[in-house]
Amino acid sequence: TTLSQFEIVLVGPEAVPIAGTTISGDSNDWQADITHGYADDPVEIEIQATANGEVLDSVFIVLAGSMPSPQNPLTTLLQPLPGSQIGGDTVQVAGLTARIDQIRVELRQPDGTVMSAQSVQVYNPQQSDIIPWTADLNLTDYRGTANIVVHFDDDLTESVQIDIVDAAG
Repeated sequence: TTLSQFEIVLVGPEAVPIAGTTISGDSNDWQADITHGYADDPVEIEIQATANGEVLDSVFIVLAGSMPSPQNPLTTLLQPLPGSQIGGDTVQVAGLTARIDQIRVELRQPDGTVMSAQSVQVYNPQQSDIIPWTADLNLTDYRGTANIVVHFDDDLTESVQIDIVDAAG
């Protein structure tokens, strides 16, 4: 079935619409620029394609407020928060970066011993854009205080202290 019109809606936390636009025409090739005006901290939102009040498809992204492009390399950690208690097999790490093509994310014991590490390629063709990234670090049998460290070119850029605990259950 070909639709002659459908809507693209940016849906924020608590199902609150942030912005949207209507796509018209019979072509399967389309694109849309949606001015959203969102200016707060990065947040996960859902992009929905809807027609006649029905969600046809959706995808989740991170939306961040507009800010000037940094002049120097930048990496920041968004998740996990300092002091988080993490249990299970992995810890998901998320952050933002600019002017960097690759970062290394490590899970370290307090003495600096690396327990798990992942290199993350950041696709940033403009180099000035602020780009979200994620990494999944495997947890070991270690329990206690640990540090998640992010660096590039051997420069430490960010770290956060967490507590690794037994998984609930």
